Amino acid sequence: MTKKFRLQSVLKHRKLMEDRSRQHLADSLRQEQSARSALDQHRDHYQNLNSLLENQQQKGIAAADLWLFVTRLENQRSELRKLEAKVDALEKKTVNRLENLQAVSLERQLLDNLKEKYLQDQYLEGKRKDALLMDELALKKVREDL
Repeated sequence: MTKKFRLQSVLKHRKLMEDRSRQHLADSLRQEQSARSALDQHRDHYQNLNSLLENQQQKGIAAADLWLFVTRLENQRSELRKLEAKVDALEKKTVNRLENLQAVSLERQLLDNLKEKYLQDQYLEGKRKDALLMDELALKKVREDL
């Protein structure tokens, strides 16, 4: 009779934890990609404003318009810093989630290996019992023939 692997519920829980970790990592990667895209758009906009200001300065620009450009560029620069900080934070979050996934995967893999060893031991034990039974039957047959 084969005994049930007693850590099956733990293994099932570890697989669930691994799936959740994978999902969290995927969410973090999507958030990071979205933030990077927004950062790239803001950088492009900032460069366009800067180029437009340079062109206007070459043509001659009124002081009020210059002040508006400078204010807008400062606001854009501030937004860029905020987005860069957000991207950095999301990168760290992604790295942490990746490390968590690796740890959870390792734990699950260790339990899988333990289960595999358990099943292999059960198989070998079954073969050994079958061999003993066959030997016993063969001895019984020999004794009956004598």
